[in-house]
Amino acid sequence: MVTGPNAVTARADMPSYGGFDVKFSIQRTGLVVGLIVTAGVLSLTSTTGAGAAPVEYQPPELTFVATGPHEITATIRNPNATGICYAIIGLDTSVHEFAEHDGTGYAPAGRTIQVTRHDLPADRYRLSGYCGSSATSRDQRKAPDQEVIVPGDKPGSSGSS
Repeated sequence: MVTGPNAVTARADMPSYGGFDVKFSIQRTGLVVGLIVTAGVLSLTSTTGAGAAPVEYQPPELTFVATGPHEITATIRNPNATGICYAIIGLDTSVHEFAEHDGTGYAPAGRTIQVTRHDLPADRYRLSGYCGSSATSRDQRKAPDQEVIVPGDKPGSSGSS
């Protein structure tokens, strides 16, 4: 047990465990140093965590091509050092993720991917994409819209003679 002018003694009365008293001592110097270190760690965490400047994402680099009857292929390049990029497509008066949340449509940081959307009706489609920390984050940046015309079946391709 530490004694002297720098010792702090605390006593905790224990519940009925044979009447034992627990006593412990903490050196004031050690307590002060511990508090200073803890304050420093908390200060560092607050300046590098929530208080840090948000990442400024660049929009994705996108190419959309009608690659056959009823399909479009998207090439999605993520120019950012963090986050993901993905493409979107306008269908039935609403907007959908190009790969419909299956995970294959997200380009990781610094990478390029290709995704093909099949079984599209012949039509003109408006397409675009976003980059951000996630597909639902508020920090996303949108690429300019593009349009692609998807052809239908070619005449005479039914196989009949």
